[in-house]
Amino acid sequence: PGRKAGVMRQYINPWAMEVISKHPEITVCDQWQFVEDGRGDAFKEWWQGQNVHFHHQHEGKLLGEFLGKHIWQTWNMAK
Repeated sequence: PGRKAGVMRQYINPWAMEVISKHPEITVCDQWQFVEDGRGDAFKEWWQGQNVHFHHQHEGKLLGEFLGKHIWQTWNMAK
C-alpha cells in the first residue's frame, strides 16, 4: 500500500542487484520480463484487464513452466 510507480526500479532493484553481485550463487528468474514479453500473445488478455491475478489457468501454467525451467537449469549447473 502506498507504493508509488518507479519505487521498485529506483530503490528496490538497485539494492537487490547489489546483493546479488556479492553472492553469485543467487540466480534471478525474471518472471516480470517473461510476462512482459508475452504482452501481445500469451498474456495479452491479462495486460488488458484491471486485475493483478491471471484470468486463465494457461497463464499461470506458462509462468510455472518458466519458473520450473529456471530451477531445473540452476540445479543442473550447480552439480
